[in-house]
Amino acid sequence: MAKRDLAALLGDNRDGLAIGLEAKAYAATTAGTAVDMAASATLPGSEGLVCVINAGVCTDGKYVVTLTESDDNSTFTAVAATDISVDTTATINAAADQTVQLIGYIGDKRYVKPVITESSAGSTGVILSATMVRGFPRHLGKNLMA
Repeated sequence: MAKRDLAALLGDNRDGLAIGLEAKAYAATTAGTAVDMAASATLPGSEGLVCVINAGVCTDGKYVVTLTESDDNSTFTAVAATDISVDTTATINAAADQTVQLIGYIGDKRYVKPVITESSAGSTGVILSATMVRGFPRHLGKNLMA
């Protein structure tokens, strides 16, 4: 059976990956870093994205990760449920910590970023990170043909 290089789909410089929420403890509502769905130096524009949430220990509180979107990387709004393909939110509390959760984005905005919202007060919070993975390139370049 032929082998295919999944890493090649992330671009030569791995610019198909981005840190949406850095790995650290969160105990308050925090907006993450936006990912640009447009073309980059080694990766064509993307038709989809998955946000991979790696939740560590949650000592107290309840936290919900959602996605927001924007045309201009300035004004962000919540992503409509119709533009989410997998789990509209990721909820992390003491009963759902140390998990990997996904939110799939199929919308058409240029910028997408995660937001963690504290929905039940905690003092020490949750340790987590969110990695944004772009997919479904609009055009296959040479680096994606292998």
